[in-house]
Amino acid sequence: MRRGFTLIELLIVVAIIAILAAIAVPNYLQAQTRARVARVQADLSSLVVAIEAYMTDYGHYPPTTPLQYTRLNKLTTPVAYLARLPWDPFSKNASWVESGVATPFPEGPYHYQNLVVWQQADGSVYLDYLWQRRWQSFARKTFWYSTYSFGPDRDVQAQWREPTYDPSNGLISDGDIFLLGPGNYFIQKGPGMAI
Repeated sequence: MRRGFTLIELLIVVAIIAILAAIAVPNYLQAQTRARVARVQADLSSLVVAIEAYMTDYGHYPPTTPLQYTRLNKLTTPVAYLARLPWDPFSKNASWVESGVATPFPEGPYHYQNLVVWQQADGSVYLDYLWQRRWQSFARKTFWYSTYSFGPDRDVQAQWREPTYDPSNGLISDGDIFLLGPGNYFIQKGPGMAI
């Protein structure tokens, strides 16, 4: 007479496998998100090096056009500061959110824009992302640029209303991944800020 597994033994094995799968699958998905975040941080660091090299050669940062978030194609041609533009791994199925309305955004490279920041007479700080190379002629103004990714939540809020992504808030928390230049200094939005 041959012996087999009893129904209780099979149920116990299936339950153990289900428990292990319930532990392993979320950890695997979180590992993928952590790897993408690490890739974004490395890509943005490479972009900043290329942007600063461009500034050294031309005396200004790559220009952006008002009301248009310019792709960084000037970093690949005619001088190749980068062999190719890295693509944002969070741009697939991403959206741009303005006034509560989400608009699908095409998959593509990281975003870049010029920023001019200055302090007004009343002490409030103003951030303007539409200025071009005219920034050199204005007194008491600091020129920045921003490179950023949609982040794990896969959306960008208009006019910097979204916080900077922080994995301590949860791997898929709200926020975008920014790297500002030069120096990655990010002003905290205060009561008098016009942004």
